Amino acid sequence: MKKLLLLRHAKSDWDDFTLEDHERPLNERGQHNAQQMGAYMADNTIHPDIIYCSTAQRTRQTLSLLLAQGGLSCPVDYVPDIYEATASTLISIVTNCPDKYDTLLIVGHNPGIQMLGLTLTEGQNAPLRRKLEYRLPTGTLQNITLNINSYTEITQGCGTLESFTKPKSLSVDN
Repeated sequence: MKKLLLLRHAKSDWDDFTLEDHERPLNERGQHNAQQMGAYMADNTIHPDIIYCSTAQRTRQTLSLLLAQGGLSCPVDYVPDIYEATASTLISIVTNCPDKYDTLLIVGHNPGIQMLGLTLTEGQNAPLRRKLEYRLPTGTLQNITLNINSYTEITQGCGTLESFTKPKSLSVDN
């Protein structure tokens, strides 16, 4: 069994309209939420073996805060193709993950991250999946167990959504 963690970047800042989309940073709430998610992952022993992160500023900043707060330590690859990726592009990226890693975290963007979660859990009729169908807020972590032994075996519907954690559910401060 493999585990796939999908994290949508935290809330970004839209104040500076002169910035290219790729260069937008997190806003104050996003910074707080990324730290909260790092603490949540540490408290719940959610530890990726490897992380693939988009090269966008907001994903890199989300990951940096998550790693610092969560005390996580593992290899990180910054993958340009995650930015604006479709679910099929993300599946190709996952397929190429070395099998020596059992738990992969991808830090990316919507709609790709949401669509990947929906694709992998297709056929699952559960309350968590219905939440994912409805909306994937910024900073939300999907925890998916894949019923495969090798990432090359990934197929539509091979996963079960084990948890769907929104920053808003972690604190009354949001």
